[in-house]
Amino acid sequence: MREGYNAQQKLEATTSTLPEEITSTLGPLASPLARLSLQRLTYIYEAALTQFPNSFKLWKSYLNMRMSFVLGKPVVKKRAGGRKKLPEMKDALEEAVEHLDEWDTCLDPIVGWEEWKSLIATFERALMWLPKVCL
Repeated sequence: MREGYNAQQKLEATTSTLPEEITSTLGPLASPLARLSLQRLTYIYEAALTQFPNSFKLWKSYLNMRMSFVLGKPVVKKRAGGRKKLPEMKDALEEAVEHLDEWDTCLDPIVGWEEWKSLIATFERALMWLPKVCL
């Protein structure tokens, strides 16, 4: 289902006529397809979690899906490798500790307040069901 959503999203992105201010405010949930997909995927994950509430893989997948709809795509910084670049790698690792995660476009916190609250509530539920796991 997720792959089908990604294919439809790419197709919709090329034909999108939404104004820039709406797209920047709503972030990943700007299109009707994204909102419908979030509802469907949430329903499927919630149904699965009622059957398997102690499944770490299911919780992690569900949380990553919810985060992708609220926070957008994560920014992945390229890192250099090799023996000659060892000092640069050390600096890059120190910077990675300071800046753990960054995302490209996220949902506006004021407009999408309910979605942010539900994301936090989902993380809290995961912590209740998986108390001995470090997330």
